[in-house]
Amino acid sequence: MRVLVVEDDQLVRRGFISMMPWKTYGLEVVGEAINGEKALEFLAHNDVDLLFTDLLMPVMTGLELMKQVNVRYPHIGQVVLTFHEEFEYIQEALRIGALDYIIKADFEVEQMDDVLQRIV
Repeated sequence: MRVLVVEDDQLVRRGFISMMPWKTYGLEVVGEAINGEKALEFLAHNDVDLLFTDLLMPVMTGLELMKQVNVRYPHIGQVVLTFHEEFEYIQEALRIGALDYIIKADFEVEQMDDVLQRIV
């Protein structure tokens, strides 16, 4: 499965990409984007199966990106990766169709396998 990671904080994005055991689950990170608009540009020219996105980013939020992806690329699975623990964000992401909602502050190395097993 081909993965796109959308996160405006480069350090967080690179750290997340480097710490996940992608290959163990047959996943490959094929792209990165700093906001929803850049993600849609990437998706227009590349095949992606799974999208990890932050929620609050400049230009286009993760929630708006998820809505656009549902319309344009309904085959792409979506996972939220964010610092925001507010119930309203979680509820909206799940309503839009998020496969999982990962809180960055709570995310530990031990959780990686569980998360990827649920998603794949």
